[in-house]
Amino acid sequence: MWGREPDAYDSGLDEAHLGEWEGRYSADIRAHDPAGYAAWRSGLVTPPGGESFAQLTRRVVESLTAATADCAAAGGDALVVVTHGGPVRALLAELVGLDPARAVHSHPAGLSLLDADPVSREVKLRLYNYSSAVLEPDPAD
Repeated sequence: MWGREPDAYDSGLDEAHLGEWEGRYSADIRAHDPAGYAAWRSGLVTPPGGESFAQLTRRVVESLTAATADCAAAGGDALVVVTHGGPVRALLAELVGLDPARAVHSHPAGLSLLDADPVSREVKLRLYNYSSAVLEPDPAD
């Protein structure tokens, strides 16, 4: 057993704080400000009163780094993280250099797999946004 419970909650892996966009459907935001929404998804714009992509990335990476260290200290060699689309985009941008503008929308229960070499610290993306169901390319909120 490692340092955290299997169902531990870590607020550092929460979705981005969207400020004035909180509680709104993405379709509504896109309808009223398509360029702003696209720029936000690309990590270039912060919603009014919200969290920037850099802030999100820093928060998520800090949480993942702590969880990885806990896992390794307990002798674990695999870590499962359940989170949201924004944190996934942030992690993939930071760890494998995936431009958030090129990242497709995360599907509900979509699976992404990363392999991390503890010696070289190289991270490889093995699977991205997999779902066994046939889903729309732009899932609803």
